[in-house]
Formats: sequence, C-alpha cells, structure tokens
Amino acid sequence: MNGQDATVKKQNYALHSLTGIILVILTGVKFNMGMPDQEWLLAFGRFAMPLFFIISGYYLFSKDGHSEKSLPRKIKHILLLIVFIKILYLLVDIIYYATGIIDLEYLITAFLICEESTMHLWFVYALFLLYLWWHIMRYFNLNIKRISLILSITVLTMSLTFGVLLRIAGIDTVAGTSTLYIDEIIYPFIGIPFFTFGYYLHMYKDEFDSRVSTPLLVLITLIGMVTPIIASFYIPKSTLYFGSVFAAIGLFMLTFRVPENRLRCRFTEFLGRSLKPLLYAYFPMVVFFLKHVMMTGMESNAAYHIVGTVASMALNLILSYATYVILRNFAKSKKKAGTL
Repeated sequence: MNGQDATVKKQNYALHSLTGIILVILTGVKFNMGMPDQEWLLAFGRFAMPLFFIISGYYLFSKDGHSEKSLPRKIKHILLLIVFIKILYLLVDIIYYATGIIDLEYLITAFLICEESTMHLWFVYALFLLYLWWHIMRYFNLNIKRISLILSITVLTMSLTFGVLLRIAGIDTVAGTSTLYIDEIIYPFIGIPFFTFGYYLHMYKDEFDSRVSTPLLVLITLIGMVTPIIASFYIPKSTLYFGSVFAAIGLFMLTFRVPENRLRCRFTEFLGRSLKPLLYAYFPMVVFFLKHVMMTGMESNAAYHIVGTVASMALNLILSYATYVILRNFAKSKKKAGTL
C-alpha cells in the first residue's frame, strides 16, 4: 500500500509517473550540469529534491500508526541501498583506477567522502538519518510535532535567508564567508523541513483539500516553477528558491487531484514505482562513464550534449531495468526454494 492508510485503496499513479519522469530527466540534467547557459534549468529543477523528501515524509504517516511502526524496516532498506551504492561505486572506481581514468586520491575521496560520481549519496544519507531520528523521537516519546516544526522552520529560514534574501540585498559575505557557501553548507539539511511538511500534509490532508482548490493549487505550482527561473538570472546557483518550496508542495498535492483512471502511462508508472531507487543509484555512474570514458574529447562537438543526454538516460534505464529483473528473479528463486 506504499504506506497509505489501510482503508485507502487508491493508488497515486500520477505520483509514480511524476517521480519516474523526474529521475530519468535528472540523468540528462546531470550530464549537462556545469554549463553556464543551463543555470535556469538547474534553478527550475530545484523543486525535485524537496519533492522526494515530501514523498518520504508523506508516506511515513498513517492514521492507525502502522507506517510509523515500520520505521525499523524502512531504516534497514535505506541502509541496504547505501551499502549497495557504496560497493557498486567502489568496484567501478577500482576499475577506473586500474585503467588510469582516475587517480588513487579520487578513489579514496569518492569512497570515504564524495566526488563527482558519488555526490548524490547525500540524499540517501539524509533520508536514513531522518528515518532514524524520527524513530528515536517515537521511541523516547519526544514531542515530535514541536521538535520537527522548530527544526524545519529554522533550516528553511536559514537556507532562504543566505541563499536568496541576503544575495538579493547585495550582501555576498557574512563574517568573511560567502553567503552562497553558507547556503551550500545548509542545503543537505533541507530534508528536515520537507520531510516534515510531507508528514503533516498527510496528517491534515482533508483540511488542506477543503481549503485549497485545484485551480489555486495549479496557480501556486506554476508560479513556484517560473519564479526560480527568473531569480536565477539575478542570484544564480542558489540551492533553494522560494518558488521551489511552493512548486514541490503544489506539484505533489496536485497528483492526488488526478483521477485514478486518468493520464495513465504504464511505462512511467513502472519507472516511479519499481525502478526509483535503481534509477537514482545509477545516474551519476552512467554520466561519469559517458563523459570520461566514451565521449572524451567530443565536448566541442555541437551534438555532444544532445547525444550525451539521450545516451545517459537510455543507459540508466537499461541498467536499472536489468538490475530489477535480476533481483526479481533472485527473489522468486529464493522464495521457490523456501517452499520446497
């Protein structure tokens, strides 16, 4: 049931499709990341990570408490995903090191901290810590609502202050430190507010739906998507914009307004439902392989970014689906052996 209340049978197919599409597009964006003329696209996509945290927080809540009781299982699953990604990237980097594509420093740094190919792990680490922290608060009967809301307001205020407000006011440094650098330090903590928002959006969904009409929600979402693009021309490279907050919440809640039998696409639903962790695990590895192994020296070619974008998305899909089939067959054979 994906963490939904036991009495709710509706599947959010629109959300499955949305997450699947975002993860595939994210691969293409990653391939083009760093290009000056792509800053507006990066600003537009700043709603993606908040959206994923909102989804995780939303499906943690349940009226009867069964989702919260599954926290140990969720923590275990996230930990297994971390181990899988770390081992996968270590093995790949060992091959790259042996063939002279990377040096030893890169290999060690990528494994112990992060490098270009392992930077994306911050999201999985953050989600693991959020589940763990939520479990600790429940275990010791702490005031979850008060603590989570205080932390959420603090982190979101700091992020938007240093990343947006001070920079708009022309203040580029605080105590000798770049406001943009401070914003980047705060960014890994944005999971706290958006995970919390997701949890309480589920808890108060009926009140939200009764007070916010669909046309208003569409307007909020569109404004939230457009304003970061405009802001990027004045304050580029901010990790979060005000519009990103509204776009993430609005887009997520809009998926529940889509009737269950409308706008169905089995392919994108499958991506978001079954391949989501694999698509996220593989996308930087695919991009690194194409940029530093298969397509080196082609950067001056006009078709480089088009071919690279399409190839990276296709390769991610192929790898993710192949892994899914292998894992599914392994699970089936294990289950069959257990019944003999």
